[in-house]
Amino acid sequence: MKPIRFKFAPAKALAALHWIISEQPGIDLHPILKGCYFADKSHLNAFGRPIFGATYKAMKFGPVPLEIYVMLKSEPLWLAELGIEQVPWQLDGYHLRLTGNQEPDIGALSESNMEHLGAALRASRTMTFQ
Repeated sequence: MKPIRFKFAPAKALAALHWIISEQPGIDLHPILKGCYFADKSHLNAFGRPIFGATYKAMKFGPVPLEIYVMLKSEPLWLAELGIEQVPWQLDGYHLRLTGNQEPDIGALSESNMEHLGAALRASRTMTFQ
């Protein structure tokens, strides 16, 4: 059977990441990545479509949405794709912080996207590496 592929939604990912980091300054990279996975999965199960449509890779400490991970690291590919010069955050080690005081524009995210993302982040923040 051929695997199902969804088209990645970089504008939704940018909006969601900016919102997450503004709501939880200094958040660790791992709960964001796990939260995005859980949100994509639960939204897919509930509505038949994911939020981000990311490609996931199984890693030692859980699934990693590859495009979102690269976007969090401010890779030029996604900056060009989004038509921006820089993302509104900086990755310091494993922690993310905002680089300005610009409010996140969550217009690309639907109400159901936000509900699933919020629930997934609450769950992922309580998880440990064990």
